[in-house]
Amino acid sequence: MVASHYKLLPWLEQQCSYMNPLITSAFLEVLDTNVIVVDWSSLASSNYISATYGLPSVGQYLGNILKWHVETAGGDWDRVHLVGFSLGAHVVDIASRTIGGKPARVTVCAGNAIPFVPGDNSHYMEGESRYVWIPDGDGVPHLVDLEEPVDEELLRNRNGANNEYWLFTRSNPINRQVIVHGNSNTISNSNYNGNRPIFVIVHGWTNDGNTWINPLITSAVLAVQDANVIVVDWGAVASSSYVTAVSSVPNIGQHLGNFLIWLINTAGGNWNNVHLIGFSLGAHIVGNAGRTAAGLPARVTGLDPGGPLWSGSSNALNRNDGQYVESIHTDGRILGIMDAISDADFYPNGGRNPQPGCLTSMCSHVRAPELFASSVVTNHFVGRLCQNINEAEHSTCSGAEFIMGNAIMNKRGSGIYALQTGRSWPF
Repeated sequence: MVASHYKLLPWLEQQCSYMNPLITSAFLEVLDTNVIVVDWSSLASSNYISATYGLPSVGQYLGNILKWHVETAGGDWDRVHLVGFSLGAHVVDIASRTIGGKPARVTVCAGNAIPFVPGDNSHYMEGESRYVWIPDGDGVPHLVDLEEPVDEELLRNRNGANNEYWLFTRSNPINRQVIVHGNSNTISNSNYNGNRPIFVIVHGWTNDGNTWINPLITSAVLAVQDANVIVVDWGAVASSSYVTAVSSVPNIGQHLGNFLIWLINTAGGNWNNVHLIGFSLGAHIVGNAGRTAAGLPARVTGLDPGGPLWSGSSNALNRNDGQYVESIHTDGRILGIMDAISDADFYPNGGRNPQPGCLTSMCSHVRAPELFASSVVTNHFVGRLCQNINEAEHSTCSGAEFIMGNAIMNKRGSGIYALQTGRSWPF
């Protein structure tokens, strides 16, 4: 039995497309093999949206044809290799799944193809893919082009100077009091108390001060501590394109850091009682804020720190941004960073998608603030020390115990930790 190689044409290509004879000749030069070119041009020649909606049926039909072919004419699944380019990559993936993943190899040559299912980031490869779905504050997926140019004009008009700082305390747990940087009257007219600990919460891309993670974490903190909770609204810039928002992060963080320095110098406070908490891009913002404040904040916590465009960046959250820096990774290598960038890095359920109860990376990404809010109230997540990230990813760690999250200011520790959680609150 000779090996069989099936090739799928991309959108708007026909049977004579250059890639088919190119790959066919390459296979036949090194193997005595059956090469089967699949022509789905009757659908592929339609508009892009119509072609993408037809992919599931094309893939399922191909899978069933392959099954019939092998059962009728003979063949060995261990010698079947499916190759798909662009939209054809999705077709061979669906075909393989239709027949239970039996083909020995499936090769997808996706290049910079646009992912066709809203919210599905299964195509995404960190550092290589151009497009990724990222959710807004309401969980609606937005297709992001990571090669889109930065909107420099927007950043000249909107930057960290537009940050708003909303104070919540036990005296005003729901209604915000706005503190204006440089205006001491806004402090004296508020419920701010320099003798209380300070918790700062920073949202992510396309979010604002009203996004659900802010009241979730605020209410959790105020349930266990009489504190000053400051929600940072940087929505003026967060509402721009993802690439532009990423470019703004250092400036947003520096303004936040300078605001905190002014607040503590003006109205009192103790850096040993300051905890900065940021989600996604907000994690990198609090990192830059902590750096601006010379690493004085007692704690800096990154909730699934943003991944796309952040790997290896000097502007990313790092372990020098506070006295103790912690990250909770829930969608590593897609919307979140997988690297151990903090003093202590926690990888619940392997630190990747899917988290329990999640079907998409977007759900897994927002699981981090949910886990953190729960940890503040319950303090029940116990991690086990791992030797490396690979151990954490496979949840095979058996080292010393260390608690994930919580609101304890003098918490200190280091290392990589893994743990298992539930699928719903309190997890």
